[in-house]
Amino acid sequence: MRQKQLGFRATPVLPTRSNKNHYVLPGSGVAMISCAVASASLARSLARACAARVLWLLGILWLLACAHCLGGRPCDAQPTAAPLSKSALSGDAGRKHFRETIRPILLARCFECHGGRKTNADFDLSTREKLVDSGMIESGDADASWLIKLVRHEEEPHMPFKKGRMPAGELAKLVDWINAGAPYDGPLRADGVGSPKPAGSMVVTDADRQSWSFRRLAPVAPPDLAGATWSSTAIDRFVLAKLTEKKLAPSPEASKRQLIRRAYFDLIGLPPSPAEVAEFAKDESPDAFEKIVDRLLASPHFGERWARHWLDIVRYAESHGFEHDHNRDSAYHYRDFVIRAFNDDMPYDQFVRWQLAGDELSPQNPLALIATGFLAAGVHNTQITANQVEKERYDELDDIVSTTGTAMLGLTVGCARCHDHKYDPIPTADYYRLAANFTTTVRSETELELDADRYRREKDLFNEQLAPLLAARAKYEEQVLPTRMERWLADAKNAVSSEPPATWIVLDPLEFSSEGYPKETAPATLTKQNDSSIQVSGNSQLKADYTIVAQTTLRGLTAVRLEALADDALPRGGPGRAGNGNFALSDFSVTAKPIAGAEGSKKIKFVDAKATFQQNGGDLSVCAAIDDDKVTGWAVDHGGIGQDHAAVFTFDAPLDYEQGVQLTFRLKFNNNSHHPVLFTIRCGFVAGVFPCGGRATGSWASRTAP
Repeated sequence: MRQKQLGFRATPVLPTRSNKNHYVLPGSGVAMISCAVASASLARSLARACAARVLWLLGILWLLACAHCLGGRPCDAQPTAAPLSKSALSGDAGRKHFRETIRPILLARCFECHGGRKTNADFDLSTREKLVDSGMIESGDADASWLIKLVRHEEEPHMPFKKGRMPAGELAKLVDWINAGAPYDGPLRADGVGSPKPAGSMVVTDADRQSWSFRRLAPVAPPDLAGATWSSTAIDRFVLAKLTEKKLAPSPEASKRQLIRRAYFDLIGLPPSPAEVAEFAKDESPDAFEKIVDRLLASPHFGERWARHWLDIVRYAESHGFEHDHNRDSAYHYRDFVIRAFNDDMPYDQFVRWQLAGDELSPQNPLALIATGFLAAGVHNTQITANQVEKERYDELDDIVSTTGTAMLGLTVGCARCHDHKYDPIPTADYYRLAANFTTTVRSETELELDADRYRREKDLFNEQLAPLLAARAKYEEQVLPTRMERWLADAKNAVSSEPPATWIVLDPLEFSSEGYPKETAPATLTKQNDSSIQVSGNSQLKADYTIVAQTTLRGLTAVRLEALADDALPRGGPGRAGNGNFALSDFSVTAKPIAGAEGSKKIKFVDAKATFQQNGGDLSVCAAIDDDKVTGWAVDHGGIGQDHAAVFTFDAPLDYEQGVQLTFRLKFNNNSHHPVLFTIRCGFVAGVFPCGGRATGSWASRTAP
């Protein structure tokens, strides 16, 4: 029967002076357990502090009573040395006092944990500046200093930690020193001289390696409880020993219904059926419960239930995170590996090795390769600039190292990315040595054959079924296709339309203007060029509207073409003025008004839109420019930067004004900051029939970014 054990360690908590309710947790452990320890310690601290204050008040009242009875002198009063004044410890005298009196005290009782071999609770005594910055003292007021309260055992944790109370004489010297402004004669060192140790110089000592969490597990003999009959296992004897020590009696034995429900919920996370409960209740065999447990451990639901705990620790997710949060369609393979490892009782050392380096240790084993999904389970930014590449790479390495430490070592290794670990013996140098092991690790999608024998069988069957189809295609190409091709060409020649081909006419702008946002900034400058295009220059605003007015006497207009022209002077060649050369046309509209007559303007309805290139097929496609959504729009990033582009918008009905028409084009850019920025715009119309999928100047291609 499988057995699982959960252990954790409680560590001392040190409240900071600036916020007495904020506790720093030295050491490492599971987050939930650490929080529980902190809460318990906080409760104990408050309780003891309250008790201490009550006793202190009672003591004051008793002393006052004694003083009243004995003529103003407290009972058993002992003569004490007069405290040193601040003036007595100023200048050279204060530095001498520190060197001869205070330095030995700090080195002997405090410095090892607070600035020497390590720095617990962000309290560093190595220099006066660091001491003051810690907030542990009030310079010139020892009674208000948190450090003195801890050393006097007025607050917890009592200092020096687990080493007994500081002698009264040394405490008095500390009080005088703080009251005098806490002067230093120089930085502290373990040898008493010189500068403080440089960052990153932590040395892991043999004493560090003897911490309980780094020792090998050793057999422990169960307590000898003579005459005790309650225990049925060795673990029960440990429980009973503690209960006896606390003078507590064991709880009554659970009923069979309670036992089976506990087993089901613990092992597979599902309740037993009424029939299963009834069957277990009737089973009087001595191993009835053991059979239930073995059956549940053999259930595939066992791995599904317990894999969730591991997947939480290793930050498993089926999307990349960040604002785009794209799906990871193949992430579930790693999830299934963890479930299978639990169900197959995979040895833990193999479980760890495969996740860290399965591709190196067992490159021919698909399951070992899938296990490396552990390394790629963290967040992954899918849209970064060139300047972010190095930062994102190091953040990804840190994610791998930190998760490896938390999940497999129970240590918060990630803290050492910036400094030597403050609680655990992890130098920054060791952090980067560990990170260096993963520098050749690259996130990738790889095709794996999970069942080679089955694949070969199915491939042979597929080839057998495919062979007659290939033979039929070859016969068709040799015997039928040649004559069919000739016949098709002849039919197509006879079916050519007698209507004239479509002709694009470039319009000459009469008026054009720009309005930008925010309105208090200067708008962009629009300038007409010799080829009737309009160049946009000047201020690049967050959002903008361009208005262009033109006239034509052509009749039967069926579509409008909008061109965005690239230029070497633009970022990455344009055609936009955004930093990456892109633009985002969020709305394109046209209104028509007859040149002569009293008829008013009407908005033209579009029924189709095509472009030489579009960033995607959805919210950044050319159709997004006419979808009435203020945010979506036509853009050309991911393959279209540095090239000329054109978009054709087809009318729902031909425009036919006898004496000509005045057209007003409005281009709105609301999609993204600094994306309103076509560099050069040119508008044209097609007269006659617009060929679907064609272009008057050549073949028409509509491409979408991959």
